[in-house]
Amino acid sequence: LLQSGRGGSSDPPGAIPIDEALAIARQIADALEAAHEQGIVHRDLKPTNIKVRPDGAVKVLDFGLAKLTQASGPRAQASGLDLTASPTLTTPAMTQIGVIMGTAAYMSPEQAKGREADKRSDIWAFGAVLFEMLTGRRAFDGEDMSDTLASVLKSDPDWTLLPADVPPALRTLMQRCLAKDRRQRVSDVSAAKFVLTELESLGLSTPLVSPRTAAAPLPGWRRVLPVAATVVVTAVIVGAAAWALRPMPSPPVVVQFAFAPEGQSFTGTSAQVVAISPDGTRLAYAANNRIYVRLIAELEARPVTDQSSGPSPYSVAFAPDGRSILFSMASEGGPVIRRVSVDGGPVSTVTSLEGAPSSSGMSWSREGILIASAGGNGGILRVAAGGGRPERVVSIEQGEIMHGPQMLPDGRTVLFTVARNTGDDRWDKAQIVARSLDGGPRRVLVEGGSDGRYVKTGHLLYVVGGTVYAAPFDAGALVVTGAAVPVVSGVRRATGGQTGATQFAVSDTGTLVYVPGPATMLSTARSLVIGDARGDPVPLKVPPAVYVHPRISPDGRAVAVGRVDGQSSDIWTYDLSEKVEITRLTFGGVSRFPVWSADSRRVTYQSARDDERGIWWQAASGGTAEQLTKAAKDEEHVPESWSRDGTRLLFSVLKGAKYSLWVLTLDGRKTEPFGKVESEESLSASFSPDGRWVAYAATERAGGTLSPNRGVFVEPFPPTGLKRQAPKRLLDYHPLWAPDGHNIFYVPGSSRPIVSVPVVTRPSVDFGTPVELPRAPLPGLISLDVRGYDVLPDGRFLSVSVPQAATGNPSAEVRVVINWFEELKRLAPQ
Repeated sequence: LLQSGRGGSSDPPGAIPIDEALAIARQIADALEAAHEQGIVHRDLKPTNIKVRPDGAVKVLDFGLAKLTQASGPRAQASGLDLTASPTLTTPAMTQIGVIMGTAAYMSPEQAKGREADKRSDIWAFGAVLFEMLTGRRAFDGEDMSDTLASVLKSDPDWTLLPADVPPALRTLMQRCLAKDRRQRVSDVSAAKFVLTELESLGLSTPLVSPRTAAAPLPGWRRVLPVAATVVVTAVIVGAAAWALRPMPSPPVVVQFAFAPEGQSFTGTSAQVVAISPDGTRLAYAANNRIYVRLIAELEARPVTDQSSGPSPYSVAFAPDGRSILFSMASEGGPVIRRVSVDGGPVSTVTSLEGAPSSSGMSWSREGILIASAGGNGGILRVAAGGGRPERVVSIEQGEIMHGPQMLPDGRTVLFTVARNTGDDRWDKAQIVARSLDGGPRRVLVEGGSDGRYVKTGHLLYVVGGTVYAAPFDAGALVVTGAAVPVVSGVRRATGGQTGATQFAVSDTGTLVYVPGPATMLSTARSLVIGDARGDPVPLKVPPAVYVHPRISPDGRAVAVGRVDGQSSDIWTYDLSEKVEITRLTFGGVSRFPVWSADSRRVTYQSARDDERGIWWQAASGGTAEQLTKAAKDEEHVPESWSRDGTRLLFSVLKGAKYSLWVLTLDGRKTEPFGKVESEESLSASFSPDGRWVAYAATERAGGTLSPNRGVFVEPFPPTGLKRQAPKRLLDYHPLWAPDGHNIFYVPGSSRPIVSVPVVTRPSVDFGTPVELPRAPLPGLISLDVRGYDVLPDGRFLSVSVPQAATGNPSAEVRVVINWFEELKRLAPQ
């Protein structure tokens, strides 16, 4: 603010002319008033936290984040110490009562004494900043921090530094703002704003009392006017303080701040991890396997559930009265919906979604709790607020997945998202629809978007990429009445696109909270690492890229891996001898899911060519690709595993929303089903080293209903219909045989260590006790549909390594925008 003082010839060096200072001060007061109305005390108002745009608009930064650290060492003793840029304390304990907060030159006396700050502390800092704007000098200064604090506590500003043309009303305002006893201080910033506005509107930025000159005496009424004006405006200050909370005609100021609790990482980011209460006073989020709640007016969040080493909580939602929080947790029988008070205490179970592998968003209104449930028992379910068995109110159709139900204001129409269960971009191609509980067809509101939300301003919000769009919406007629415009960019989406969740929430009062992050997890560069359970993983010498589906050749000499670049995907190979750089194998089309042939000479993969997703293979050294299977128009073929003798290929067929397991016999190119294996989710099958057994992961159906028994199964090859299930952990994925055939590895869920379970196959299949391998490389799961690891012949693991900020556990940073409805109405007028 003060780095480019624009003082005129009569202004002190570095000072700002009175008319400009009034305009800036009034906008600062606007921002403070908006914050104080929300219960937020800035605590660190100073020139470096105030920015003036070229168009004159003023931005007050760092609301709610003010902290201070004492300077020490040679820099603190240097004569040029800049106390306006003092560093800040980051230890949570330092933000409590009894610790000095703020920046020394702008601290109120109570802050300097380590006492609790309130909004009158901000008014003190406001007065100090206004003084500095007009004089070019700090109101309180010293050679070091101790001297400055002593000046704050004992000295008064040098009022003689004020320009002679400063109106007495403005001088009086500053004196009242800088009263050391806060009981004598201006009690509310709205009083200061009133005075500043009146001075601007009445043109009183020119002198009320001019310096003595030799000019002719003024008429009597001209001599009385300055004194009368001073008395009137001073009286206005006192009166305005009594009317401090009176609504002002000017629109609310949009205030933004962010917080990132140290040592916390979000959990359960495949669904909604952040929520805000309807009245905008509290936010809740899932981190470190707990639910945390933070009052917007406070600096710290506190846990309201106990920490657990089990499944992470997800899909956080507030009750209509803001006093309770809903959240989901995985269990062997399906998702469990639980409830806890915002003050903590006992956790109660609201309902269990038996037969569903997961839930995909929920909301709570006066009409009850709505839940989007995946799988055969899926659709939109409704549960009474007091709990009980869910009833299906909207059915799911074959090949669909749903997300994010919300009851519209009529209490009978549900807003939700529908996507097809295929494709990395399925949510950007989804539909936002509405359907009445009284029956009738769905009403498509938006083509190409997800996570639709209706807000009180009469807008429909939805997401494409990582951008939130808003369109005017008539909720009664169920009609979008205007063009959609982008209103928030850079919002984190659900991990791996498993659900349509986007990490933002809006209160009925207009407060927006959101988690910044990549628009899609497939935009994150990764590395490839090799390691075992005994030492730290070692990265391969390949450049960072968006790697997926890594596979080791049977001879252990090379890697084949998918690499995504925008909308394209190709297969690359890398020689582990490191004699050559990583090399691109496929060109054109979209090629995915590499699998090595048994002799390590060819790479098999799915390739999308001419709208057909069949299986191809080609020599690892390059050359012409040859097609092995031809997929029907509505099918996808995914290669899984070659038998050790190289005669048969296991591959899965995705048709609609159902996977089935097939076998290709190379001699004669014959294909046939592998028994009756079917699944609602990816199979990820593999041959045993001796070729006599097949391990796969499946989510089965039982009696027409999706079974919660997601797990790893072993069947003989050729299939006989007999099968055994490996010991179940959570939701088990991606089984892989150890090279010696004595263990099976699998993944018990996102961001969980690989599990190893002993297995014997003679005289019959039997399993030992599963053990997690915490030091082995994490399996690099961006999506549970993707196997992010493989095993070398010597027992080491190859894995995709994903930066922590891009996994399911990104650092817990939340951004808050108060009065965001004002910005929404400006960007998307009705």
